[in-house]
Amino acid sequence: MTGHPPGPIAGHGERILVVEDEPAFAELIALWLERHGWRPEIAPDGAHALRAVAEQLPDLIVLDLGLPRVDGWQVIERVREESLVPIIVVTARGSEADKVRGAPAPCRRRRPRWRRSSGRGSGSTAALTRCSSPTPRST
Repeated sequence: MTGHPPGPIAGHGERILVVEDEPAFAELIALWLERHGWRPEIAPDGAHALRAVAEQLPDLIVLDLGLPRVDGWQVIERVREESLVPIIVVTARGSEADKVRGAPAPCRRRRPRWRRSSGRGSGSTAALTRCSSPTPRST
């Protein structure tokens, strides 16, 4: 027994990169992921995230947009050049422009549904940034 009830979202040891510059929030996300069977790794900024992705591609990225050094949008752009790894954007930004920018073109055509969460700040939103398979650049 693992100490938590089994459920439909239990992981199987997949590596999840949590990119968040607020240590308490990053630790909270990582703790939840670990308790549900995933292997979280924390990157405190975009530069660390890109290094972590280059060293070993995660199975999923949980990404804040407002990061020091390299912001979340730049992380998404650089990761998409090489990989189709799913990215969940978690941010306090609530503008419609940020939501649309976070969704690839095929998602915009399908009118994605945006779910409010009760994360940090009343304007927190979460969105999956991959609805289809964009083509990474060939080298």
